[in-house]
Amino acid sequence: MKGTEIRERQELECEALQAIYMDDYITLENNYSVWKVKSKYPTFKIHLVPLDINNKEEIYVSVDLVVEFTPLYPEALPELHLKDGKGLSDNEIDDLTNTIKNLARELLGNEMIYEITQCVEDYLTEHNRKSISSYEEMLKRQEVDEMEKKKKELYEKQKLSREEEEKLRTEKEQLNLKIKEAIAKKQLLMKEEKLKRKMQMKFEDKESKIESYLNTKGIYLGSGPFSRVHLISQSDSNEETLAIKTIIISGNYYCGTTNGKKKILDVKQELERIHSLRHENIVKINEINLENSSKNTKEYMKMLLVGIKWIHDRDLLHKSIKLSNILMDDSHIETEGVILKYTDIYISRELYDLHRSSPLAPNAEEKPINRGW
Repeated sequence: MKGTEIRERQELECEALQAIYMDDYITLENNYSVWKVKSKYPTFKIHLVPLDINNKEEIYVSVDLVVEFTPLYPEALPELHLKDGKGLSDNEIDDLTNTIKNLARELLGNEMIYEITQCVEDYLTEHNRKSISSYEEMLKRQEVDEMEKKKKELYEKQKLSREEEEKLRTEKEQLNLKIKEAIAKKQLLMKEEKLKRKMQMKFEDKESKIESYLNTKGIYLGSGPFSRVHLISQSDSNEETLAIKTIIISGNYYCGTTNGKKKILDVKQELERIHSLRHENIVKINEINLENSSKNTKEYMKMLLVGIKWIHDRDLLHKSIKLSNILMDDSHIETEGVILKYTDIYISRELYDLHRSSPLAPNAEEKPINRGW
């Protein structure tokens, strides 16, 4: 392309830009190039502001685009500079400068200044905001920080509230489950108690007549494999001396199974037949009574608990509770019944521990010991 043709294209583009921007287009007559030589090619600046804003008070940013055509423009890049920027930070000026230079490279070979001015105007429109002082900026930042803090506090509060609700819901479900389990357990116990009473009604006879006219004399006569015999007398008379035989049945089969209890009832029926026999060579049976001994079990357990509580109240431990360390004292059975007593309090376990650390005697047999209370 010849120099005259390039010059004509440059002048035509300048005329078009001047017609568009009018007073905002300013020709720079005395402009010098970077080599401080007066430029003979068109040099001008265009004052640019945000688009579509009629009220000047709402224009917060502006900049001057300074253009210097080079000898081969538009086949070569022009010199582009941004001057007198208002409302824009240095970083924003640098960012916009890089943007228009990249655009110029893309448009190389074509008249490009109008498209570059449009790019600048779009950027100014996007960044048109009121400039604030450092103090105002600090206050705004504090306000934003305060809002963030409140949002965080609200989030934490809501989170805590949800956790509390979840905890209460879980506790309520657990409580309802425990209540249901307790009700089911109580119903089961009631059912078992009802069945027990039903079985007991079959097992127990009417109240023994023995209790109405007999008193234990307190003389123990002897015992057999399953029974004990005592002398008794009639309550209203001492003329006739009688004997009472007590048979204790504690086997699991006879006390805990239906077939076992039925067999005991069969024996009682046979005894009732014998009870009706009267002959001078047969000892007369005055009365037969079959009763449940669960009362004794409760009494025995009460004795054991009272004994261990007495030990604990004195800051002591038995340390070896087992059957071999519980004795039955029947020396006052006629008046007080059988009394359960603990033996080897503390000493058995203590000696065992000493023996394990160092044998108490040579060849002493070491047997396992219960690590009880």
